[in-house]
Amino acid sequence: MTITPPETRIVEKAHFSCEGPSVPLGHPRVWLRIIPEIGHVDCGYCGAHYVLSDTAKADAFARGS
Repeated sequence: MTITPPETRIVEKAHFSCEGPSVPLGHPRVWLRIIPEIGHVDCGYCGAHYVLSDTAKADAFARGS
């Protein structure tokens, strides 16, 4: 049996929601936050790997957040 790796999604905002895969029975909506210094976060329900885009990281550092 082969395990499918988690999906990687690039996001433009550091605070966003995940509802799971685009299937009828995803998971409850959860809000995630990416710390710009780290640059990524994983959803605890579906394992999706979210990466903050380079332009969003630069913007976050410029604002000092």
